[in-house]
Order: sequence, then C-alpha cells, then structure tokens
Amino acid sequence: MGPLNNVDLRQDVLLDGRRMDVAVATHREEESLAVFEIDANGEVSLIGLVPTDLEGIYGICLYRHGEELHVFTNAKDGNYLQHRLEIVQGEPRAELLRYFRLETRPEGCVVDDARSLLFVGEEEFGVWVMQASPEAGTSREVVIEAKTPLEPDIEGLALYADRYLIVSSQGNHRFAVLEASPPYRLLGIFRIDEDSENGIGSVRETDGIEVSALNFGERFATGLVVVQSGRNASQNQNFKYLDWAQIAAALELPGQE
Repeated sequence: MGPLNNVDLRQDVLLDGRRMDVAVATHREEESLAVFEIDANGEVSLIGLVPTDLEGIYGICLYRHGEELHVFTNAKDGNYLQHRLEIVQGEPRAELLRYFRLETRPEGCVVDDARSLLFVGEEEFGVWVMQASPEAGTSREVVIEAKTPLEPDIEGLALYADRYLIVSSQGNHRFAVLEASPPYRLLGIFRIDEDSENGIGSVRETDGIEVSALNFGERFATGLVVVQSGRNASQNQNFKYLDWAQIAAALELPGQE
C-alpha cells in the first residue's frame, strides 16, 4: 500500500449510488488520497487513489456537507485543499472546491459536521477555527495558542460529539480539553502516565488522537479515546485505549461527573 499518514472516516455516506462507510488516508509517496471502504464486518478494502496537487501531503479530515463528502488535506508548506469526493462506477474522484493556507506547518484537523466548523492545528502557533462550507470565506479565529499550558508542536485534534475539542500538545506530552463552541474555554489538561500494574507504558510524543462519544461496551460506555504513542523504548510506536469516563472525572467536566 505504501506510506500512509493521517486518516479519517465517515459512516453511511452516499457514494456511487449506495450507502457505505469510508476511510480516507493521505498517501505520502503518491501525494494522493487513498480511499477505502469498510464493510459491515469491519473489513477494509482499497477503492483507489486520487491524486492531489499538494507536495508533502500531511494531514486530513473529512466533512459531511449535506449528502456530500468533503476532504480537507494539507501539506507541510501550509497549503490546504478542500475537495468533494465522489465514486463513479467504482473509481474515486475528487473535485477541488477551495484553497487556503497557513503561515507555518499545519498538522491535524477535525470537522464538526453539524455546525460546519473546521478546526485546524498549526504546529508552532496553535489551533484555529473557520467555516467548513466551501461557500464560506477563509477567515479564521484563534481557539487556543501553543503556549502555557500547551507547548509546540500542536498535533492531533479530535471532537467528543459537539461538546469537547481535544488537542495533542506534543511538546509537553499532554492533552488539552476545550469547549467545542465559543468562547472555546480551556477545561483542563491531562497526561497519560505508565500503568506498571497492568504493564502499560506511558504516552509520549503523540501525533494522532481520536475520540468517540459512542458506547463501546461496559469498559467504554460513555466513550473511547485512542492516542498514538510516539515513544516506546526500542519497540514500535503503539496506540493506547482510554475510557472517556476516567478523563471526564479527572477533569470534572460539566455534566460528566
């Protein structure tokens, strides 16, 4: 398959005349979008690659715009593209809708579909928010800057439903939880330390993060958090799974005690 970097997914999307669950990843070697279908059994199959005009393709996030599926991708030089993704007779296609750029290197992004808000991370600066609709302009406002209690690089972004924005602060190995609506109040900071009793290492140098508010069974009834750990001694990098309820309790999040 080649070197894939960031990935996002959406369920029950109308593509190629039918409903499907899809994942889209950035393919660094081909400077393209790798489009996958996820079947009811969780099996993932490649639909195809879609080339982009980016050099050094990097971050990605998906956006459900009505019945359309849009893809935001960025490159290390700060360029951002917004495409409409289509699949025609089994072949993926992407129509360019909008272009904008950040002054320095971007990283993760995430879209609040219901409110059409795009959150974008800029490694050395912080987090911005702007309208996700392609008809909107490119003006944006600051959500949080990469300064105390955060520290560059700003990496992954994730949303817990439409309530909380989670930000990976890679420079100090911590995670910030903010309100996902104005004024984007900072609610707390947490880190993930070693659990020696269960043989689980700490989390350091996190790039990617994802969170879901869905019920994943008894252990993750109010949500699941998945974080990438970039430092794992002599072994490969790995992913850690966390119970959202523990984070909510530790930070005393409103309505989540």
